[in-house]
Amino acid sequence: MGSLIDYDRSACLCDVGLPEYAAAVCITPDGEDVLWLISKTELAAEDTRCGTAKQHHEGLGRLPQAVRDRIWGDQLRCGRPTASGRPCRHRVAQPGRTCAHHRGA
Repeated sequence: MGSLIDYDRSACLCDVGLPEYAAAVCITPDGEDVLWLISKTELAAEDTRCGTAKQHHEGLGRLPQAVRDRIWGDQLRCGRPTASGRPCRHRVAQPGRTCAHHRGA
């Protein structure tokens, strides 16, 4: 048996331009509340494809380095001028910090 949609605690996403989707509260067979984005057209399909709660992108913990780089961009780079005049590309712990090489400069 799969999860059941609690329609009383769910909302259509019409107001944000997604009339075919709903933000739904679902109840698992264990009685746990889980939040899902539901495709109304998929639910109405004869052969419905369904997902699982164990999605890779729903993991806990730190984001992968590639994702963090896309979010922070160059903000986590030293940025101080190098001998060639280009910005330093060494990683730093917080935006605006300098790397160990440029700390004394």
